[in-house]
Amino acid sequence: MSVDRRHFLKAVGSSLAVPLAASLPVAVRAQAPVEIVIWQWIPKFSDQVDLFNKSQSRIRVVTAPVTNSADQSLKLRNALAAHSGGPDIAMLEYAHLPALNTVNAFLDITQDVADVRGQFVPSAISQCTVNGKTLGLPLDVAPMIQMYRADILGDWGINAPTTWDEFAAAAEKVRTKSSNQYLTNMFLTSAGWTTGMIWQRGARGFEIDGDKISINLNGAPSKSFSDYWQRLIDAKLVSTEPDSTADFFQALDTGRYLQVMAGCWFPNYARTNANKSFGKWRVAKMPHLSAQNTLSTAFGGSMFGVFSGTKHPKESLEVIRYMMSNRAPTELYVREQFLTPSTRKLISDPGIREIEQPMCGNQKVNEVNFAAIGEMTVPYRFSPFEDYVQQVMNDELPQAAKGARTLSKAFDRIQDRVVAYAKDQGFTVRA
Repeated sequence: MSVDRRHFLKAVGSSLAVPLAASLPVAVRAQAPVEIVIWQWIPKFSDQVDLFNKSQSRIRVVTAPVTNSADQSLKLRNALAAHSGGPDIAMLEYAHLPALNTVNAFLDITQDVADVRGQFVPSAISQCTVNGKTLGLPLDVAPMIQMYRADILGDWGINAPTTWDEFAAAAEKVRTKSSNQYLTNMFLTSAGWTTGMIWQRGARGFEIDGDKISINLNGAPSKSFSDYWQRLIDAKLVSTEPDSTADFFQALDTGRYLQVMAGCWFPNYARTNANKSFGKWRVAKMPHLSAQNTLSTAFGGSMFGVFSGTKHPKESLEVIRYMMSNRAPTELYVREQFLTPSTRKLISDPGIREIEQPMCGNQKVNEVNFAAIGEMTVPYRFSPFEDYVQQVMNDELPQAAKGARTLSKAFDRIQDRVVAYAKDQGFTVRA
């Protein structure tokens, strides 16, 4: 679902001023802790909440789970439009931040976090910044990696491919070994996957200057991606079924798919659906364009920001600083929730690097993840209407996989639809 930018801005207008005055008498306020509500989707986040609540008595954090970042984005917009019902703090995928910035969903905390900004790796903190304003602190980094069946591929003499040329050769070899198995299944119903792929091939996202925007979704990087994967599709060397469905996870578990490219969060995400294959997977960095061109990109990654509708901005900021930069909660994210940390201290910590992932046969997966973070040297700029961009990509690319059109033609249609939408939202589109 998309929200019309112009009408939304009119509806919200100047009503986003933070109401700082409390209604209770001072004596009563002094006795009761301030309640801070966080909307998030982290498993076992109650552990971090308990840590904070036990660390002091002035603030009490409570948490309200949401489904995912797209669901979060819609709910935050609804809360802004209704002038009520929102959280104090919200978790959000980096990709959706520029869009929510157009409706002033998060407070500018640039000056308030200047002293801790340097604690985070550039590929994380840069994603929390829009138009020079820091709007949150990073939770994790999600470099794209490959998760592969080391047992089956090893028996067939296939190593984890390090380049896309090696990947194509491995995909062909798998099909010669078994007509019922594929090296991989493309995530064409997940726009974040496609974005990570074209990003590696040179896409840099959207250039925005006020109401002027440059859109190039069918440029050379998208055509390069299309040409490569279209050859594999036409030769029936890869699968193109919808991802993250029950059938998809069953195919992973039974060995129909022997490798997936995803964010580094994927092994822990998939482990609840792994029975026969649990412990048989391993991870490696995503294939590179060449031995010389080693750019890695991301699929996911999230931040926490202070919601502009909060009545408690000072307390909310204190909570975020604790949750994102304090050693105790941030180490829990890595050890219990298997997120990849965003702070320099944890990434350089040998103990964190050696954490074992049971889904991957107790492989020390952070050795791979941290190496990939080091290769995330070029950022991608997401659009101020990313929800719509992702919706269109998820509409058009699966149709190409079904043979309705080529991937290249699908990107042409994506470009046309997004340009038309941007103009309708009041942007001047530049070629």
